[in-house]
Amino acid sequence: MTIRLTMTRISITAIALLTAVCSEAQVATLMTVDAKEMRARDNYYRVVVKGFTCNRETSDDMLERDGKRDEVYLSSISYMLTAQGQTIPRTLLKRRSRTMGDVNNRAREERRCMAGSAFGNLGGIQTGDQVPGVEPWRNKMSARGDLLPYILWEGELPAGGDQVVIYPTLFEYDGPDDVLTSIWERSLIANVAKTATFLPVHIFMGVTGLGRQSYYNDDDPGIHPAPTVAQNYPNQFFQLNLQGQNLLLPEYSSFIVDPGRPGDRPVGLTYQAGKFFYNPLQLRLDNNGINQLSQADFGYGRGIVPIRFKDQDEWKGDYTLYVSFEKVTDAAQINQVNVTSTDAFDPLQGYTFRNVYAADKVADIMSGGRTDGTYIVLYQPKGFNSQQWRIRKANDQYFYITSVYSNMNVGVLNNSNGNGANIVTYTPNTTEAQQWGFIRYCDGSYLMRNRMSGKVMEVYNAATADFSPLGQMDNTAAANQRWLIDR
Repeated sequence: MTIRLTMTRISITAIALLTAVCSEAQVATLMTVDAKEMRARDNYYRVVVKGFTCNRETSDDMLERDGKRDEVYLSSISYMLTAQGQTIPRTLLKRRSRTMGDVNNRAREERRCMAGSAFGNLGGIQTGDQVPGVEPWRNKMSARGDLLPYILWEGELPAGGDQVVIYPTLFEYDGPDDVLTSIWERSLIANVAKTATFLPVHIFMGVTGLGRQSYYNDDDPGIHPAPTVAQNYPNQFFQLNLQGQNLLLPEYSSFIVDPGRPGDRPVGLTYQAGKFFYNPLQLRLDNNGINQLSQADFGYGRGIVPIRFKDQDEWKGDYTLYVSFEKVTDAAQINQVNVTSTDAFDPLQGYTFRNVYAADKVADIMSGGRTDGTYIVLYQPKGFNSQQWRIRKANDQYFYITSVYSNMNVGVLNNSNGNGANIVTYTPNTTEAQQWGFIRYCDGSYLMRNRMSGKVMEVYNAATADFSPLGQMDNTAAANQRWLIDR
């Protein structure tokens, strides 16, 4: 017997009824699920980076050995405090996203994802880029472990209970990860949690906060929320000041970074007393604070806070991250912080291709055709075999896309190299027109690039209606060229 509980609370009468028809183990399972739903609805929260704007790219290696223009990744450290401010053991969490930027000729082991619009159409973040797309604070993709939206922290914050401390960081990638490993990992992380209640901090206050301390302008170097955010929420945002603190490894008397040498470095450096310093931003959140932030609107939608990472002018980097403070009410969406996205495809599995722009439509074979040259179009997801595709290796870099329904391959009509040429099904062969590369985009979607033409599969003219045809076009990474590949 299957019983579906729609209530939010199990009463004594309900338990008695359940016991009459279920085993004790089944009752315990149902109660556990119900408790999980209550917990998710009442006090489970998530802090995520929806996306970012590159206001000004960093001063990069002249040879661009790390890739065109900027390559960046997000990193975060978090730990829990009791309501009295004492560090809770074994709550330290270290995380980083994939490197985002240029993916051309990068080793698969790097697990890069494409971001940015640098020349060459395979990514590289340059001044003015919005990632993952226009108005990145509106990113509606599901939060995931290593892509955007990138989870800085998630967990329970009961009313009157524990607090979480989060250090969000944006790194410029140069490689190898020498600053990350020799300073950040071994120094800051090793000491910050142990001394959490003793680190010197000051409260941010914008220039209009007359009579308050720590004034700053939005254009000042360093890391800070928008002034209006700091003025209204002074107990959630702090500037950690490590200058002159003997907290790090013996070889580093303070958290000094040399941005002039190759290697990863955090964005947001300040220059004082002849040295470059990185003083992290600290978010300190309890149930009341995160609830307030999740309801506030600072011009980007409810719960979205812009945080600026700006270098001293010599090193140019200037990024705005859009950080979302969210209450998670769907129990199925909890525990996503350590999820990592695989780039491997099972050749026996049928997949659907769901368009990012027309998010309620998938790729389908028009009218169930089985002849060469049958158009592939958008259609409502119905679970038809004509909407299922197998992805099989052609070689180390390219794949065949084969219909589960007709066993025909996806190709370009008449093997055309032109923009707008239709995407169709053909009898399988080994021509390059039937081979596709899968480029992982920074929001978890894919671009599918034809080997012969070098162009990508899109919904022609960004249409959204049923039977809208798919075609090929020069890569712009627009939403109608990106596809979610679902089992």
